[in-house]
Amino acid sequence: MKWVEEFKRLNKKYLLVGFLSSLSIFLIGIVLFRSIQNRNEFDKKSITAQIKPTLTNTAVPTLSVTPTFTPAPVLTLKPAEAPAKILFGIGSQAGSAMDYRIVKEAPVQMLTSWYNGTKDLEWMQVQKNDLIPRLYAKGYLVHLITWSDLPEETIQTPYGSACGRAYPVSTQVVEDMRQLAQIYSGPGPMYITLFTEFQTYTCTDNNWNGNENYWKTLKDNFRKIKDIFHANAPNSKVAISWGSWSGRYDDQSNQGGRSLFSHFEDILHESDFNAFQSMQSDSNVQDILDMTRILGSYGKPVMLAHYKPSNHSQDVFNSDMNKIFTDEIIHQLISNGLFAFSFMDNDMLENETSYQIVKNGIQKYGR
Repeated sequence: MKWVEEFKRLNKKYLLVGFLSSLSIFLIGIVLFRSIQNRNEFDKKSITAQIKPTLTNTAVPTLSVTPTFTPAPVLTLKPAEAPAKILFGIGSQAGSAMDYRIVKEAPVQMLTSWYNGTKDLEWMQVQKNDLIPRLYAKGYLVHLITWSDLPEETIQTPYGSACGRAYPVSTQVVEDMRQLAQIYSGPGPMYITLFTEFQTYTCTDNNWNGNENYWKTLKDNFRKIKDIFHANAPNSKVAISWGSWSGRYDDQSNQGGRSLFSHFEDILHESDFNAFQSMQSDSNVQDILDMTRILGSYGKPVMLAHYKPSNHSQDVFNSDMNKIFTDEIIHQLISNGLFAFSFMDNDMLENETSYQIVKNGIQKYGR
C-alpha cells in the first residue's frame, strides 16, 4: 500500500536525521570535553610554573610535596662604607694657626707648636692659662714637635764619649719636658713628636756605626720623657720623629739609611705612635709612601709630623698635593697605617692655586 511505503520512506529519513543529529551532538560534546580538559591542563601547568613545591619532612616516613607561595625577598641596599679619613694639622704655632684660612674652611683638627729649647718654656708658660685651654675648649688636638739646632760637640754620655748636639742627650731636656708636659696637659688628646730629624743630631749624620753612645743615650732620654708625659699629661701620646730621607737609601757598611731602623726597633715598638717628616726639594710622594710603610710595619699608627718642600718650591708642593690627594694614594697611606698629616706652616698656602688643592683634598679626605 502506498501509505505504508511512504511511512517507511519517511521513517528512514527521520531516523537518518536523528542519527546525524545525535552524532553531531556527540562530536560537539567530545570537542567541548577536550577543550575543558586542555584548559585544566594549561591552568595546572601555569600554576606549577609559578609555584615551586617545597619539600617538607614530616614525622611520618612519607614525602609530602606541598605547593607554597614564597614571598619575594625585599631588596635592601647596604650603604657603602665611608672611606677612612686622615687627621690633618698645621703649624708652626697653634696660636696663629687658629686664625689660618685653611683651619676655618676645611676640617683641620690638629694644631702644631714647635719647641726648640729651654728658652721656649718662658713664653709657653704664659699660654698655660690662656691659649692652651682655648685649644682644648674648641676641640683641637694639640701637637708638639721638639727639635734641636744647637752646635755639635764632643760630649760625655753614660755609655762613653760621643759627638753631636748636647741638649737632646742631656739631663736638662728630661726636666724641661716635665715642665712642658705640665704646661700642655689638658682634657683632650695631645701628640708629642720628639727629636724630629734626630738622624742629623750626631756629628756624622744618619749612621749607627760610630754613634752608638749617642743613640743609646737618646733612647734612654726618649723613654724617660715618654713616661714623664704619660704621668703629667695622661692624654698624651709620644713618638720619635724620623727624617724621610732614610727611606731613600741603605748604607749597610755604616748601618745608615734603611739599616738604621733595625737599631731603633725597640723604640719603634715602645712608642705610642711613629712619626716622620718629609721636606724633600724634588718630590715627597714616594718618600711619604715608603716611610709610612716602613714605620707602619712596627704595628703602631703613623703620623707625617711636618711636611713642606725645603726649597719652598710651589711647583713641588702642587705636584705633591695633586698626587697625594687621590683615592689611590690616600688608600695606600691609610692601609699602611697613616692616621695624621700635618703641614709645617701656612707659607705654601698663600698661593691660591695651592690653597684650593689642599682645601679640596682635606675636605674630601680629612676628619
